[in-house]
Amino acid sequence: MKKTILKVVLCAFFLTNCANNNEQRFYTWKTTIEVKYSDNTKETIYNTIELHKKYKPYFEIKTIKNGLFADTKLVPCLTVSEASYYNGVNLACDIRSFKILSQTKI
Repeated sequence: MKKTILKVVLCAFFLTNCANNNEQRFYTWKTTIEVKYSDNTKETIYNTIELHKKYKPYFEIKTIKNGLFADTKLVPCLTVSEASYYNGVNLACDIRSFKILSQTKI
């Protein structure tokens, strides 16, 4: 009987310690990106984003509509998101290319 109670207490102790996992759910990423715009000007963008721990920042060029009905123009924009989801955040618009200079997780 004492052995059974001891086993139950030990199992409960280990399960409660495993359940209190204090791992971070998010990581903060700092990224430096060099952007080349359509008019051949360059700019360095410093971006800080907080993402879920299993994702890295995902940068891509997407096109958006710029203007109203009569003045519709597709403009390429640099977006950042978790993986390739559609809900990215625009960092710069009317760009030609970009290059990631540095990317660190803090």
